[in-house]
Amino acid sequence: MKWLRLYYEFATDPKIQSMDETLQRRYIMLLCLKGNGDLEK
Repeated sequence: MKWLRLYYEFATDPKIQSMDETLQRRYIMLLCLKGNGDLEK
């Protein structure tokens, strides 16, 4: 199983916190998809 490293600073990062919770979740999902290779051409 592949995994993704997420730093604790994510919870307090100003750029992340400026996004609403829906966009934060979508951002995490995009990181997961990219890490899994699902966004490759």
